[in-house]
Amino acid sequence: MVEQNPLERQPSNTDGTRAPNFQVVFARMPITTYFCQSAVIPGLTLGVADFPTPFVNIPEPGEILVFESFNATFEVTEDLANWKEISDWMFGLGFPKEFGQFRTLDDSDFKLKSDFTLQILTNALNPCKEIRFYDGFPVSLGSVEYNTTSADSGEIVTSTFEMRYSHYEFKERGEI
Repeated sequence: MVEQNPLERQPSNTDGTRAPNFQVVFARMPITTYFCQSAVIPGLTLGVADFPTPFVNIPEPGEILVFESFNATFEVTEDLANWKEISDWMFGLGFPKEFGQFRTLDDSDFKLKSDFTLQILTNALNPCKEIRFYDGFPVSLGSVEYNTTSADSGEIVTSTFEMRYSHYEFKERGEI
């Protein structure tokens, strides 16, 4: 058994992260970037291969990582500009009316996919970690609900979206 000094096991940073200490940066969707209200760091799953024996199957680590989708919530602008940013991108990918919609997207500066970043901020609101997502594209855009029966006439209208991507990497403060 390896013995370790209890003082050596203490973390160097004991500050907990706070829920509002983040920023999402989408180069392709600047208006959505500004109005993003929540984001979730996606989980990941490593497959398992079972090695059979006469008594029990012994699990061994697999080879393929499966990344969960990136999900976020944003405040919808009154002219729907940020909702339309995502909608237009999805229309270009899915070209529901004509092939020209795809060509318009393919001719843009961003092409079909775009990288995006989730910055985690310190309690002083300085970037301390960055998660870079590569080859992202939207796969789902939530509805926008208007409601005249709401008790709060100043209630903010929000929507959600889901992005898929190839993989992500963590970057430390010095690498940002």
